[in-house]
Amino acid sequence: MKKIAIIHLGAREYYSIPRMLLESGHDVRVFTDIYRKGVGRFLAPISTQIARRYHPDLPACRVHHTPLLSWQYSYARKNATSADEMEAVFHQYGKQFALLCLPELRRFAPDVIVSFSTTAAEIFQEFNGKAKLILNQIDGGIEEDRIVQREREKYPDWEEPAAGVLEIGNGRHGVEQQLADTIVVNSPFSKKCLTLSGVDQNKISIVPLAYDIKSDFRSNHNKRGDKVKLIFLGTVCLRKGIHYLDQALDSLSATGFDFDLTIAGPSNLKPSRLEELKRKYRYLGVISKDQIPGLLAGNDILVLPSIAEGFGMVQLEAIAAGCRVLTTTNAGEVVNDDVLGKICEPYSPEQIAAAIRQIAQDMSVSNREDFAKAAALRLKDFSIQSVSARWQEVVEKKF
Repeated sequence: MKKIAIIHLGAREYYSIPRMLLESGHDVRVFTDIYRKGVGRFLAPISTQIARRYHPDLPACRVHHTPLLSWQYSYARKNATSADEMEAVFHQYGKQFALLCLPELRRFAPDVIVSFSTTAAEIFQEFNGKAKLILNQIDGGIEEDRIVQREREKYPDWEEPAAGVLEIGNGRHGVEQQLADTIVVNSPFSKKCLTLSGVDQNKISIVPLAYDIKSDFRSNHNKRGDKVKLIFLGTVCLRKGIHYLDQALDSLSATGFDFDLTIAGPSNLKPSRLEELKRKYRYLGVISKDQIPGLLAGNDILVLPSIAEGFGMVQLEAIAAGCRVLTTTNAGEVVNDDVLGKICEPYSPEQIAAAIRQIAQDMSVSNREDFAKAAALRLKDFSIQSVSARWQEVVEKKF
């Protein structure tokens, strides 16, 4: 049994990492911004996500939290008006959070520290050589930021360029990656990004996100109508390829292909571009997590044409709901056969359009039972049990 400290700003992955390591028999302590059942109702006006800062499988006695910082952090995120400001918020509060965790961490004296990126620098500096340091890199780091920045420069009428993101992020991420004994990423794409930015690939372990099937929703495999129903679910931005999807759908419309597109999520686009999308498609804006299952179950194809995506948990949610997935090679590797959907190259409206058409054709002749079996089999690869074994390997790995 090891003493493991998990630095966990926010409710990322619904606390699956501490839950898995706790179930493996380790002495786990979680350091987070806020964690109490029911306390979210006081902060809901600032951030609706705060209301979910609790899980019954993670006893509150194992959690050290800083609720005042949570209020400040949520308020700052809500009021950030640009990508540069948002990046500055992440790093400013990541540092504040790390410093607040240090006194309790010293008392706990962990054998292993697992920290999400942006919260690790000061903690890793203090515990370097005293504990095994594992960085959970939630994205492709500076190289992924470069990909998005190049896209903003290429399409300045869609989204504001954010040159400061690279300058702000590079320094802090660099310290964390250098000090980490192991860096965990969720996909081969993220590993590729880190190695391109100079990280030793031998330090990198790929561990996908865990999907907790039993606490979510059942598959819905009802027969659809003739019109193909598409859904884009997530932040509406260049990173997720909304502009390439728009081009692809324009070309499909010109051929008489019959479809509806629903867009759900906050927008990073310029107002003029968002208004243009609203005129063409159904836009719901920000939705709650509880609305996701019904939305996915009511549509045929999740479209996620991302140019840079560390993983994309919504892909697992989609196939669990009976919704096919169209994604790219830069968004994790969830869809592993044509039954569940298609993977195309990023940056290609032509491939996106062809993939949508092919999925629609496959749906017209496919067997619903075959889809259900394929979905159930694939979801096991991302189950708590499967991913827990991967995390156990990372924790036990010598460095």
